[in-house]
Amino acid sequence: MEKLLAAGYERGREGMKPFQIRRTVELRDGGTSVAVIVDLLMPKGVKTQKHRPPLIQGLRVQEADGGDVALRHNLRLLIEGTMPDGRQNRVEMLVAS
Repeated sequence: MEKLLAAGYERGREGMKPFQIRRTVELRDGGTSVAVIVDLLMPKGVKTQKHRPPLIQGLRVQEADGGDVALRHNLRLLIEGTMPDGRQNRVEMLVAS
């Protein structure tokens, strides 16, 4: 969570749910900035070890129907590009298929 907050994400703001984080991105074309909201989700019914990792005050994860399907049926996707601050970045992620 510290890395997300250091990268400009925020949590616990008015109108946000406890399982959401948000970052505002300035557009290079001069358009209105865009707030990107990320929902932290997990499959319903998953058994987790109690407080492993420790809970972060005010941050929760939302259980979602179908999350288990997304974990079993997905594609690995590589995305490369320029970050809003100009840095080059490359990320590999799993996308539900």
